[in-house]
Amino acid sequence: SFVNVGSGESGYWKDSVVASINRQSGQLAVFNEGSLLLFEKNDNGNYLQARQREFDTGERRLALVASAGPRIVLAGQDGKIRVLDANSLESIAEYQPAGEIPPRTVAATDDGAYFLVNFHNGRLWLYDAQAGQPLAANVTGQGDITAAAFGGNDTLLLADRGQRVIQYRLPTLERLETLAPDEGMLASTNRWVVKPLYQALPKPGALSD
Repeated sequence: SFVNVGSGESGYWKDSVVASINRQSGQLAVFNEGSLLLFEKNDNGNYLQARQREFDTGERRLALVASAGPRIVLAGQDGKIRVLDANSLESIAEYQPAGEIPPRTVAATDDGAYFLVNFHNGRLWLYDAQAGQPLAANVTGQGDITAAAFGGNDTLLLADRGQRVIQYRLPTLERLETLAPDEGMLASTNRWVVKPLYQALPKPGALSD
C-alpha cells in the first residue's frame, strides 16, 4: 500500500521532485526543489525525515538522485555530480565531466558498487563506489547514448542511436551481447545516402562563398 511521505501540506512536493530508495538500508532519498531529504523507516513502517541538506544545482533547482549502499549520487541541472555519504549527506567528491550539460538519467546497481550518469549530449559517466573514483567509460557509441541502465550488479546496458542495445560486463566493460533489429529501408537510405550527400554537397548558406 502507499503512504504519505513529508509534511502532508498541499504543494509540499514540487512537480520536479525525484526519489530513490536504497535497497540495502531502506532509506529514501528525495530531492525537492533544491533540498535533499533523507527519510528512514520507523518500527511502524512509516518514513520519517532524518536529515536535510540544501544544494545549489542551477537556476531551476533541479537534480536527479540515486541512492545505493553507502553512497548517494546527486546529478544537478548545472552538470555537477555530487557523491555523498548516504547516511550523513556529507560530500565525498564532486565532478563535472560534461561541463554544464544536464543529466538525462542517473542509476545505481542494487549493491551500490557502481553508479552511472547519462547526459543530454549522449555522454556516459561511470563511478566505481568501491574504488571511490570514476570508471573510464570506454564504450561503443560514447557521445550518442540515448539510454543507460544496469542489468544487475555486474552488467551494464546501453542504447545508442536509438537502434541497438549493448550489454557490458562490469567493471571491465567487456562487450557481452548486442541486440539490434534489422535495419529498414528508410534507415538504410538515411544512413548510406542522405547523410553522405549532406556532408558532400554545399550547404545553402555556403553557395555564395
